[in-house]
Amino acid sequence: MNTDRNWAGTRMVAPRAVFRRVALLAGLLLAFAGTASAGNLCMTLGSNDYVGIGGSIPGKGACKQFSIISPTVSGFLGTGSVCKSSDGTTLLFFMTDGVFSGPETLQATLSATSLAGTGQDCEAPAGLATFCGAFSMTFQKCIPAKQPIPAISGSSLSGTAKLATEP
Repeated sequence: MNTDRNWAGTRMVAPRAVFRRVALLAGLLLAFAGTASAGNLCMTLGSNDYVGIGGSIPGKGACKQFSIISPTVSGFLGTGSVCKSSDGTTLLFFMTDGVFSGPETLQATLSATSLAGTGQDCEAPAGLATFCGAFSMTFQKCIPAKQPIPAISGSSLSGTAKLATEP
């Protein structure tokens, strides 16, 4: 490493070495920032398409959490996670939302190689009996990688909670 000594005899790093270090650090930050925001995880549950914003398939023995939107259902928002088994063969998926006037949960098991599997969708609508149904599911790479988040339409706001101070 190129070093110089100042008038007090302490070592100083030459400007060229400082520049190399800064350039290396900037390159690493750009590389990791690109990986962290690499895209979204697109999924099909039955006949419905969803996008896991910031989602990706994790490595063996790891989990990822993300927000879920629907490109076709205005105002839909859920949370989800996907975990890969420690042996790398299976993906476990979980999602929850409150779109149907009550909680809804979805759980699925998928093959880590085919990215396809099946699951259960259980809903508990307010005032009605809880019911569950089976669905098929696939994961795929989103094209384009950055999916748009649809705006909520005025009609989607009906039935939402109001503040106590609202008439």
